[in-house]
Amino acid sequence: LIERYRADSSLKELVLQGEIGGKPYLVSASPSHNAKACLACHGKPDDALATIKATYGVSSGYNYGAEGEVVGVAVVGVPAGHIDQIALQRSLAVIALLTLVFTIFFIAANIMMKRSVINPLTKITAVAQAVSQGDLNTKVEVERTDEIGQLAHALELMRRSVVTMMRQSKKQS
Repeated sequence: LIERYRADSSLKELVLQGEIGGKPYLVSASPSHNAKACLACHGKPDDALATIKATYGVSSGYNYGAEGEVVGVAVVGVPAGHIDQIALQRSLAVIALLTLVFTIFFIAANIMMKRSVINPLTKITAVAQAVSQGDLNTKVEVERTDEIGQLAHALELMRRSVVTMMRQSKKQS
């Protein structure tokens, strides 16, 4: 990974799938760069403080390269099964929420449909059946201006016309 970061300085993070101990992991890797402060101790052995050289020696821990150079990689791995489990839980939560929202929507739409279409049509149908059985006193009582209102108005006009024709027929006989 270090060589990959050194080869492409535009890389800021790599997210990879891999195996650790034979198990699938999702791995995130970020480069560590030399900072000027790091090079004060880890640059050239001759530039290091005397106390550092006395404590740690001069054979290792030096020559880390130039400032800004990639010198290490911070790697964090998470078991892929854990991520899959979290994704599944979140997916199920979203599905449950959407199901609830659509259920509420359809119940509300059903109630509105019943109030605005089905109930008025049921009233109109009842009047039409009553008129067809000879009950000419049942009036259509739907106060609307839309298509259902027009149908109700037409049925009421028809009922009145039948009543008028029946009266005229009785007068002539």
